[in-house]
Amino acid sequence: SCVLGDQYRSEVQAALETLQLKISSSSVFQILLSLCDAVVELDSSCHITTPSNSLAVLLLHCSEPNAHTNRQFTDFIHEDDRGKFEAYMLRCSNLVHASSISTEPALLTPLHLSMRDSTGSSLSVQILASSFEDVSGDTSYFVGIIECG
Repeated sequence: SCVLGDQYRSEVQAALETLQLKISSSSVFQILLSLCDAVVELDSSCHITTPSNSLAVLLLHCSEPNAHTNRQFTDFIHEDDRGKFEAYMLRCSNLVHASSISTEPALLTPLHLSMRDSTGSSLSVQILASSFEDVSGDTSYFVGIIECG
């Protein structure tokens, strides 16, 4: 018979929870990649955390694929739709906190809004967001973007 010490048991449990979180988040990210024209990862304040070549292509910033990293995602949303986006992301954040018993990412229904490309032209899109708690316990998001015409 093998008896695990409390500290070791806690460390193993934490490692398993982290692995589950990574698998769940990775699965949602892969689903969004298959459904959407672009996918971005946002931190809790909606800053883009990783480069997204697909966002660069969608917004006609092909020569600067890393230009979006650390930028506020709302900078690319039409001014008239920013409030609607912020309310949507607040609902998304509330979903992850309501389901904090589980590490499963929470998904929202699609939201239609307008974004601005590099030329200033309006781009009609539909977004689908997923919120999750990252390893440090902060809320993060995957946002999938589908061009609508």
